[in-house]
Amino acid sequence: MLVSTNGAPPAQGYDRISADVLAARLNTVAHPLRATALAIHAVTGADISRLALIRGIGISETATTVKVHDSTAHRRCRLHPLPTWARCLVRAAGIHGQLKDRAPDSPLFPLITAQDGEQLRLTATGIHYHLKSAP
Repeated sequence: MLVSTNGAPPAQGYDRISADVLAARLNTVAHPLRATALAIHAVTGADISRLALIRGIGISETATTVKVHDSTAHRRCRLHPLPTWARCLVRAAGIHGQLKDRAPDSPLFPLITAQDGEQLRLTATGIHYHLKSAP
């Protein structure tokens, strides 16, 4: 479980590390999409299949919220607030998408969530973060 060190409500991550420690670890990840996907996982608890559904337009312009889609029913999609430490990572992912000329409505993490998130799992292991498997 991700624990808060600044009095804010704890995020819904799956490691027993502080948000400050996780933020520092994520800032060592060279690829902005991998860092962002792990940050969103830590904050929302979204599994690989739900991370694969996140689109650029699902992130607010100010990077304060992210929409996590339900794989079966659109009415169960949830808007999650993003903590301050995750916002710079989310902005970097948005810039990456612009540089790659991705349409805003295309998936944000198409390659790193493929093959049951193998690339994302390797990145998580490298920063000592447990990426929860799909139920």
